[in-house]
Amino acid sequence: MHSGTHKNEDNRVEWVLRSAAVVLGLLLIYTGREAIGRGIFWVMGYNARTGTIGTGPTLGLIHFGVALIIVGLLPRKTIARVAERRFLPNLRSGIVM
Repeated sequence: MHSGTHKNEDNRVEWVLRSAAVVLGLLLIYTGREAIGRGIFWVMGYNARTGTIGTGPTLGLIHFGVALIIVGLLPRKTIARVAERRFLPNLRSGIVM
């Protein structure tokens, strides 16, 4: 009986993390769309360690949000199977993508 409870807790934690990924992805997509709608095409960031200011495309927020939603919605086994089929042969042969 104890192992079943542990599995249920793991499943609950996994769904909390998946839900958080979907919510964060939606927030990033909303933020990116609002910025583009207001004519802001670049976002700025400050790196405290090096003391430099960097920029990145606002569209990157939308892409990252979509990736988080995909990871949050697809089962872990499906992602692993696709990654193994697509990237593992290249890694074994030494081809870097």
